[in-house]
Amino acid sequence: MTLYTSTDTKMSSNKKFTILPAAVDDAEALQAIYRTAFRSGSLHRVFYPEHLEHLTPREEFENYQLGNMRARLRSEESYNYKAVLSSDPDRVVGFSTFFPPEDATKVASPPETRVPDSELPDDNAAPELQAGYVPACRDAAGRAAYGTKIDEWQKRVWGDDKDFWYVGAVAVDADYGRQGMGSLLMAEGLKLADADRKPVYLEALPPGSRGLYAKFGFVQRGEFAINEAGDLVTPMVREAG
Repeated sequence: MTLYTSTDTKMSSNKKFTILPAAVDDAEALQAIYRTAFRSGSLHRVFYPEHLEHLTPREEFENYQLGNMRARLRSEESYNYKAVLSSDPDRVVGFSTFFPPEDATKVASPPETRVPDSELPDDNAAPELQAGYVPACRDAAGRAAYGTKIDEWQKRVWGDDKDFWYVGAVAVDADYGRQGMGSLLMAEGLKLADADRKPVYLEALPPGSRGLYAKFGFVQRGEFAINEAGDLVTPMVREAG
């Protein structure tokens, strides 16, 4: 059931931020936020460990992740939002992604790190912008192990039930953190699940993010380590309203 499309004019806002549908033209701005929000995080280090970084030139890697972002924004499998400054709508300062039930269990890794499976800008683009490209710095074994753990935990939490929404990402510009933007991004996406009368699932990465999700009624269903350092992922569920 389609509840919201990128052509709708509906939006949420407070005095400082406005939430709008994200489009392909926003890819570079969203990727810049991803870069600062997640690049130093534990999951990024699992997928792209430091000892492999030298295998892929920086520009090539940036193009690869930009290609992923463009593919995600083109996809009809997810709902993507951007936060902009109310005083400057061209200034993108946050984003979020939500997957509906029919696509939630397809996500074996966060959408911002998926290899695109759709055609990208044009056939003459750099190889790292083409569908199917995999950077040499990516740890295939680490990524596969993480995907297996995610699948196991989704099975543990949901069994054979696939009728839930999935929060793929919530990220904010570090300069605008702790100002209510994350809550606005969550609230806009959760309207979809509430209208659909379905539960919502996510895997919280930084321990500090649990408080935001708990505020929206998410309850911890366990936790598991994703690396030898013991960095934890916390599966959380928000029951249908």
